[in-house]
Amino acid sequence: MRPTQQYFNHPTGPVEYLVAGEGQPVLCVHGTGVSNETVLKIESRMLEEGFQLIVPHRPGYYGTPLGTRTTPQAAADLYSALLDHLGHSVVKVVGTSGGGPSSICFAQQFPDRVERMVLQCPVTHYWDDPEWIPAPDRWSFPLLKRAWLRKAVRPLYRYLATKNSGKRDRWLPRLAGERYEEIKDDPATLELAEVLMAASLDALQHPAGMHNDIDIFCRSSWTEPAKITCPLLLLHDSGDTFVPYRHSGWLHSQVAHSELQSLHCAGHLLWSGAEVQRFGDLRRDFLCS
Repeated sequence: MRPTQQYFNHPTGPVEYLVAGEGQPVLCVHGTGVSNETVLKIESRMLEEGFQLIVPHRPGYYGTPLGTRTTPQAAADLYSALLDHLGHSVVKVVGTSGGGPSSICFAQQFPDRVERMVLQCPVTHYWDDPEWIPAPDRWSFPLLKRAWLRKAVRPLYRYLATKNSGKRDRWLPRLAGERYEEIKDDPATLELAEVLMAASLDALQHPAGMHNDIDIFCRSSWTEPAKITCPLLLLHDSGDTFVPYRHSGWLHSQVAHSELQSLHCAGHLLWSGAEVQRFGDLRRDFLCS
């Protein structure tokens, strides 16, 4: 049965979330431009492995209004309150892509609540240099440095994102990066691309969360490596040019008790490609250890 959206009333506003599966609870933090329903589609393997996925919409996405909750620290507070509401004192965490900042902040602010954490192709470092930005968008770095300019170029970004998201031959090379020639005709990758393109187009219709993500990426650092005390596994395709591999490499260099696994999948699309089985096995083994 398809899980239905549920709501938790927090003093700062409602939080929309899904719960699916049975077993060990895993807080799943979605990336930029997708919904919690998308997470259940692409992370079906975790459900088959016996994990229970708790997937809130981050502030600005769908039924979780942005309001004053504009920082990754505020999102982390919501995750903790949601776990209180659900009766979970400790969980495992899986954060993906643009969900990296609030996943990191949750581990930093509530170390006793995080048993272990997996970050998948995560944004870990703020954009103080073009090398942290998706390769196709590095031309825009001067515009992103100032908040008023970011707001001015939002209509252009929405236009380009809508144009690219609706056309696989434009969208897939951006996400697959250096792996594009390998996977451009792979049925599994093309099926995954259709799911994520549809999610991106839908998210663009109400873009508050996506806009806020960009603001977060461009603001000062949110990562305090010394406060990350849980075991940490970083999973990243070295051919990913959308969230450059250096994001995971940098955090690994800062957190002594972390493990970094370089993968050969489909670039930013870890859920397909040559080493998709290894990707899932590494994550399962780490979460179950």
